[in-house]
Amino acid sequence: MLLLRFREKVIILLCLVGYTETVDWWSMGVILFEMLVGYPPFASETPRETWYKIQNWRKYLVIPHDAKVSIQAVDLIRKLVADPKDRLGVNGVEEIKAHPFFAGINWQKLR
Repeated sequence: MLLLRFREKVIILLCLVGYTETVDWWSMGVILFEMLVGYPPFASETPRETWYKIQNWRKYLVIPHDAKVSIQAVDLIRKLVADPKDRLGVNGVEEIKAHPFFAGINWQKLR
C-alpha cells in the first residue's frame, strides 16, 4: 500500500510540473512490467531511492534475462517507459492498440 501511495504522489507531482496525459502511458508500462516480471521496475528500500531510480529510469529500467517475457512485451514496455516525445501513445491510443503485443485482440468486441 505504501508503494501505491508513493506512485500516486509521483504521478500527481509529474502532472503538476507540466506533464501531459502521456504520463498514463508511462504508468501503464510500469504496471505491465510489474505484472509480467513480478516486481516494480524501480522498487527500492525507501521512497527516496525509488524516486532516484525513476529520475534515472534509463539506467534502472532493466528487464531481467531470466524473466519469461515475450519480445513484444519487452518492446511495449520500453516504448511506454520512454521520453515523452518518443513515448508510444503520444499521438493517441491507436498507436498502442496497434502494437504487436496486442495482436489478435478485437478491440471492437471489448466492453
